[in-house]
Amino acid sequence: MAENLLLRANQPFAQTRPVGASAPPPEHTRVMFVCTGNVCRSAYAERALATTLAEGPAAGRVTVTSMGTQPNQALGVPRTLQRLGAQEGVVGLETHRPRALVPHELGQAHLILTATAEHMDRVLHDAPQCMMRTFTMLEFAQLVVLLDSQEPGWLEPGMGVPAMARAAARHRSKVHAADGRLDLPDPFGKAEEDYRQMVDRVHPVLDRIRRTIERAVGPAESRPTG
Repeated sequence: MAENLLLRANQPFAQTRPVGASAPPPEHTRVMFVCTGNVCRSAYAERALATTLAEGPAAGRVTVTSMGTQPNQALGVPRTLQRLGAQEGVVGLETHRPRALVPHELGQAHLILTATAEHMDRVLHDAPQCMMRTFTMLEFAQLVVLLDSQEPGWLEPGMGVPAMARAAARHRSKVHAADGRLDLPDPFGKAEEDYRQMVDRVHPVLDRIRRTIERAVGPAESRPTG
């Protein structure tokens, strides 16, 4: 499905917001994670990335959210994952509540990262204009590693996350997310070892994503003090 939407990828899109909602500052960046239930993979990625971004040069300039394609509002983040997250310094998992995909919020996101290629297809079904800023998490991290080694100037510091995402998307044929090799398995309802494997696999990926976002956002502008 993703390939069929390439013809629409370069069309301009309207970034809408709910009536009455205030607009964020122009330089504010929005990152969204998507999985199925929004209680394991995307919820963990949201809180882990938000935690580390808050400690670095992009603090206060990036909002991280997450949604699910089939969320159950009665569920929360499994206690096993909460405990493993706490061991990794991830905060906020205990208060997370699952949310369903909202098309206008997809349209407002500057970078959308999904757990699997199937989730990416769902995002593009609901918001086809997001083609050039939607990747699986593992696809995006692998693509960044590849571009950093083969195209050193592909990411100019301070270019902004929207431009960075478009630049990465133009090279996405160099990796292959559609065959499932770059999917992040769902540990929900499985053994603790499955949750541990997800955590161990996702942290290096999120670290790469964080560093790439920080480079794209650039250093905070200094403000005169008097």
